[in-house]
Amino acid sequence: MLYLFAAEFPFTVAALALFAIAQPNTYRTRLWEDGYNNGFNSSPTEILYSYANHRPINPPIIWSQLFVQLDTGSHVVRT
Repeated sequence: MLYLFAAEFPFTVAALALFAIAQPNTYRTRLWEDGYNNGFNSSPTEILYSYANHRPINPPIIWSQLFVQLDTGSHVVRT
């Protein structure tokens, strides 16, 4: 059983590095836009508008970079 784990572990880490961790923003912005279109949350372009006009930004916590990194880390640990 330990041999199977030793053989499978490098492939699992490589797959996570290629698909899960490499692009955390792949689906985040698309889902955020879809949420805005359906009236669930703010628009992702609102951040750009706020930066351009020197206004404070308040993105939903679910879309913050820290939350995405913590969520990715917890998935890696659980795997």
